[in-house]
Amino acid sequence: MSLERLCDEEVIDRKAVISLLKDVDPKESRELFVRLVEIYLKETPKRIKALAEAFATGSSAEARQSAHSLKSSSAMLGIYKVAELSRQIEQYAKDGALAEAYAIQAALERECDRACACLRLIRDSGFPTVNP
Repeated sequence: MSLERLCDEEVIDRKAVISLLKDVDPKESRELFVRLVEIYLKETPKRIKALAEAFATGSSAEARQSAHSLKSSSAMLGIYKVAELSRQIEQYAKDGALAEAYAIQAALERECDRACACLRLIRDSGFPTVNP
């Protein structure tokens, strides 16, 4: 299976991206998409690092905030596995269950790596389209 197909089916829901941009002038939607991707690629490693630091210091509030930010930005771009893992971490942190939240961290980091690789591929190969 090609990386592009894997990205389509398992990592990023391109329909969500297209839906996000549907009300934007088509001439500007590619530029907006690229800007959103660049922000995600820049901010995601920072959020992952902040989450790791929150676990290291035992800060439920920081873990919750980092997971919440990652959840929101991922969901906006149709990166639903990352959004769901982030949601779980956010809930565990809210409940003060940092050990359970920490147990999900490795899976979250793997999914973030996959998502970022796919976003780079999509960004570099062209605007997302939905295949019929």
